[in-house]
Amino acid sequence: MIPTLTLRHHIQCIHQLKTVYKWTTCLRLYHVYTGTTAKRLPFLCSPQFLTSVRYNGQYQQVVVPGEGPSSVQILEETRSLIQDKDFDALHETLKVLPKQIFSELHTVPWLHHHNQPIAMMQLLLNNKSDLYLGPIKKDPAFINILQFIDQNLEQIPDEHIPGYFHGFLFLGTDCTSPIIHKLLHRLQDSKEYLNLNDTALICEALRIFPRGDFKVWSRVLKSLDIIFKQTDISSPDFDVYNLSRTITNIRHISTSEKLNTVLNLTHQVILNNGENLNILQLGSCLRMYRHLSFLVSPYYRDGNKDNANCIVDLLIPKLPMLTCANFADVCHVMKVMGIYDESTSRKFQKRALEILHSETLKISELVNLCYAFNYMLMHNDRYKVESALYKDLSDADVLLLSNIADILIDIKCNNSDLITYYFEMIKQHIDNLKNYVTRFFKVFRFVNRNQISHQDSFLFQEILNLLNSQQGLSVWTISTLSSFLLPQCKPIIPELLMNKLLAIIPQSGINDVALILSGINKMKRPWVRQMYQQVLQLQTALYQNVEGRLDEVQNIDVLIQMIQVLYVKNEIKETVLLENLMKRITDFMDSLNLKQFRYILNLLFQVKYIQPDVLNKMTEYLLNHEDKVNFSDFSNFVRVISHLGFHPKQFNEFESLCERQLERHIMKAELPRQLMFTNDLCKLQIFIDRWLSQLFSYEFIEKIDEYIDSHPQSQRNIKTSLMLLNRCVVLECPHLDIPWFHEEFCQKTMSRDKYNESWIHQEIESALTEALGSSKFYRASAFTPYFFVLDFECLLDVDKKPINISLANELHIQEEGYQRVAICIQLEKYFSVNSRNLLGSHQMKQRQLEILGYKTVEIPFFEWNSMALSDWPEKVEYLSKKIFR
Repeated sequence: MIPTLTLRHHIQCIHQLKTVYKWTTCLRLYHVYTGTTAKRLPFLCSPQFLTSVRYNGQYQQVVVPGEGPSSVQILEETRSLIQDKDFDALHETLKVLPKQIFSELHTVPWLHHHNQPIAMMQLLLNNKSDLYLGPIKKDPAFINILQFIDQNLEQIPDEHIPGYFHGFLFLGTDCTSPIIHKLLHRLQDSKEYLNLNDTALICEALRIFPRGDFKVWSRVLKSLDIIFKQTDISSPDFDVYNLSRTITNIRHISTSEKLNTVLNLTHQVILNNGENLNILQLGSCLRMYRHLSFLVSPYYRDGNKDNANCIVDLLIPKLPMLTCANFADVCHVMKVMGIYDESTSRKFQKRALEILHSETLKISELVNLCYAFNYMLMHNDRYKVESALYKDLSDADVLLLSNIADILIDIKCNNSDLITYYFEMIKQHIDNLKNYVTRFFKVFRFVNRNQISHQDSFLFQEILNLLNSQQGLSVWTISTLSSFLLPQCKPIIPELLMNKLLAIIPQSGINDVALILSGINKMKRPWVRQMYQQVLQLQTALYQNVEGRLDEVQNIDVLIQMIQVLYVKNEIKETVLLENLMKRITDFMDSLNLKQFRYILNLLFQVKYIQPDVLNKMTEYLLNHEDKVNFSDFSNFVRVISHLGFHPKQFNEFESLCERQLERHIMKAELPRQLMFTNDLCKLQIFIDRWLSQLFSYEFIEKIDEYIDSHPQSQRNIKTSLMLLNRCVVLECPHLDIPWFHEEFCQKTMSRDKYNESWIHQEIESALTEALGSSKFYRASAFTPYFFVLDFECLLDVDKKPINISLANELHIQEEGYQRVAICIQLEKYFSVNSRNLLGSHQMKQRQLEILGYKTVEIPFFEWNSMALSDWPEKVEYLSKKIFR
């Protein structure tokens, strides 16, 4: 008997889902089969076929539009096959059935009906499996198939088992069903050779299986070994599509050797036969490269990028044939792998916009298409994309909402209406989202970047509920959630969150530590004071975690990352921990390579840290690899040590190396780098006379003018660099006889600079007034010849008594023995982090002031703020001794 479905149930589905069953076998109609009900039936395709409708207790044949044989017809055909025990025909029929059923669900706007694995995942994510596949599972014809297979399992050929296993699971059969377990045992015990289609089907099926199965995985891996040995990869028929589908799903359990074999093999296929591969095959390979790039060694990671670029080159001529689904496959992978460059993205976006403007798209198709778009989308086009998403957002399911989060981040959406509406949709689906952490995190990532003040409390509570309800959340998951939760905490950090964080911190890696610290750094300062003990407890636990891992570190890259996380990007600077981390770096300096050299260089510049052993080793590395290190890396090293004011132990050898590097490369460098490099050498007191003379020649000045004309945005920086060089050469290299020609430039630019007072300036000025006896004896924010800016300047006579500063310009200072005094306040930022060593630019200023005849009185912040000067009279006395000594 043909199964029935009540009209009431059918209409209920329409009401709830705004869609209908395409595979409804029949309707129990209470009156007549009218045109109105026919329009609401799911069969909306072009060809026609006959089906049965029950009317007044009798089945009658009616014509219903449909695409070829419907799932109803396919199921009915199996009855005769079962009677005839035609195993081969039944197997072929069952292979078609899942695809047909999902294709008949094409009116469901959020379902990726063309992609069975994704569609099945959507039904599970949205708890709609029973609603959509339930009637099929209850269909007598389908039940008849299950019973027949169960009763005749021993007679079914081994080669049919993968197809049945895949088909039944994708038709919604429960994983705990006896027939599924029997098929699984057959898969485990069979010795039959698996082809690539079989391995792909098994891997896809096991993805929705709760625990997978090690024995079956092992059989798949063994079959791959046989395939690799026996298959001719040069054959145009080589099944690269199913190979890539298989490897994508078994990447976590396969050996690096096997994965590398697959990479090399597929690359050969693409090189030999790439032009004949279709979009589906190329997209599958690209997706495989993406997944493997996160698993294998860095060497192969770079190889994956090269392979992926080859595929992109093959895809670009096929752009007119790309469908919405292809864009999701291809563009998303390119973005993740970092190969979606400007040129490539413009080509894909152009094609995607053509489709967007010319076709009416369902939300599932629109979301797939939108993966082509990124931040380079023009304003008008971005508005059209955002409007299209806004219009159909209510049709999105859990999967699409999580994918839309990625898209909105990619296009840098700041449309407040769309963001608010998106958040409302998230609230509707939050219960399902919380059950699938990876999907939840996609949404969380977007919402965390686009916080809506009145919605934060809702999300805060939902995440706390997630932490409370979900057992066994990973360390990374809890760390990431804390990066959002901690800034929202007030007036205390909830006990649940504190307990979770304190429990996971001992297990946390450096990336997890970074996430928790980012949350602490974003906490509002007024609330932090109230939560001081809790915050201190978390920070102490984090620092102890890192301290405990130091001895285990085997890689300098990990140490560099630790310093970035704990010091560079952390608002609270823990100098003791930084010192311990820096000491560990010296243990790895003997095996230094160029990549690590660059990382350390960047780190030292950011941290302003002088580690003599490290810097001397880096100097030695440059001396030993003179021909291998490019000028950019070399000049960057010079920049760092000149900035830190550090002179290497092998200074004479290093000075000679600088001269050789300059002679080889300086004229090939861009003008800004030429000036910067020369300034850095001057800070180190490395003066290369021939180059300095050439730099201030008429021809070179003309070259500078031409550069400024063609790069007007760099005018201020270029002229300032040239002024600093001019001042340095005039004062420190008088034998070169270079004239000072920046008087007018300095008058125009520096006269506009306002004196930036701080509390220490104000305090020292008050003490200075007492020490000198009056404010008329000093000048604040004073300009010297050649336009140095002094914090304070005073004038002493031969008896070291202060003179009215207003008379300074009228006196013949040198002839009459007067002494100019430059009072320089040395703030914390003027020093390296770990020493009392002035940074290079301030060393040079002190040096050049002395050349100008100034007595420099240095007032370091650490002396002024010391316990020895805690009383005001002591501060005044300290200043007097400095000036009058």
